[in-house]
Amino acid sequence: MLKRRQGLYTQTLGQGADLVLIHGWGMHSAVWEDFATRLARHFRVTLVDLPGHGRSGYQAPFSLEKLSDILLDALPHLAHWLGWSMGALIALHLAYCHPTRVQRLVLIAGGPRFLADEDWPGMEPALLQRFADDFASDYAASLKRFLLLQNLGQDQANVFHKQLAERLLGYPSPEPAALQGGLALLKHTDLRHCLAELQQPVLQILGARDRLASRHLGEAMQRLSSRCAVHVLETAGHMPFLTHPDEVLALIRDFL
Repeated sequence: MLKRRQGLYTQTLGQGADLVLIHGWGMHSAVWEDFATRLARHFRVTLVDLPGHGRSGYQAPFSLEKLSDILLDALPHLAHWLGWSMGALIALHLAYCHPTRVQRLVLIAGGPRFLADEDWPGMEPALLQRFADDFASDYAASLKRFLLLQNLGQDQANVFHKQLAERLLGYPSPEPAALQGGLALLKHTDLRHCLAELQQPVLQILGARDRLASRHLGEAMQRLSSRCAVHVLETAGHMPFLTHPDEVLALIRDFL
């Protein structure tokens, strides 16, 4: 198993316009591995493990402000940013607070608020807490269940799930403090005002079969911002960049 380092782990692939990829809760940059190789034929892609995930050491606190400072210190001065799931919250916050560092924003299966409320389509709080409790008690088993759930109905789902689980579990489990910090972000962050005021163009890519980020998220985001373009992949779930890489790559290339 690969070991964690003291600071922030990053990796750069390809040439061209800079594109930074931010992974989701409980994951690390290896989740992008195959898709990043495709992207690197067209962009200079920078992968990063968030603090306490993958090969990056934990740095407290796990807050949007602290994460922004850490990422901006280590990543290209001007880039397009792509955030998946929890990574969408981080990328959106950074684009709003540091607009001179972010050219365009791509969000996959994530938006300005993760949890549902009376006027926002999101994940139910009780379901999120169950996921969090499972990950905290048995990370490896919970990760496998999560991946299988997200890939049900896909062609060769069992083979795909097994390969991805083996890749992700080849790295250290996330630090408990990083998991708890990320859970707090998912529970309490509301960036709807940031999206409404954001000056950069936004591309939102959703999967109609996603059990975590509703397809109706796109409609809600477009009501907040005329700068937000939305594409829903009808047969995709929460990880369309893995299950539908050609379609997602084409959307990103056209947008950027």
